[in-house]
Amino acid sequence: MTDDQQRARELLAQEYECDGITHVPDCIRREAMLTEMEHRAIRAITAALRAAPEWNPIQTAPEGRLVVVGWLDTEDSHYPENYEFDYLEDGLWAKHEDCVEHAHAVAPPGSQMPKEQPPYQWWLDLPAFPAARPQGVK
Repeated sequence: MTDDQQRARELLAQEYECDGITHVPDCIRREAMLTEMEHRAIRAITAALRAAPEWNPIQTAPEGRLVVVGWLDTEDSHYPENYEFDYLEDGLWAKHEDCVEHAHAVAPPGSQMPKEQPPYQWWLDLPAFPAARPQGVK
């Protein structure tokens, strides 16, 4: 059993527990006799888990490819989750570097400047565009 399948079983078991059903969750976790509907639910949850994009540590970001970068701003209590598009080039985040250079060039003295080092903590691949489809086909 893969980690995704085990996670799917655990999620389904927790849903039964939330509904107050106590005997089924243990069967789901132990791979005991399950109904066809429970097997279908586990397959569907597993597929959804595999399709969901995952955030990666910023240290593993690829060079030369546009990605979504994310970070938590502990100074912003209303909107602490931040994200941006950027790409790593020769060890520097290009968009962030451009922003810092621009600020140094045009900001009046005493202005709040962006930090020299980007605050990025995670990155995420951009999904592929859907293939061209004939009109009316979903």
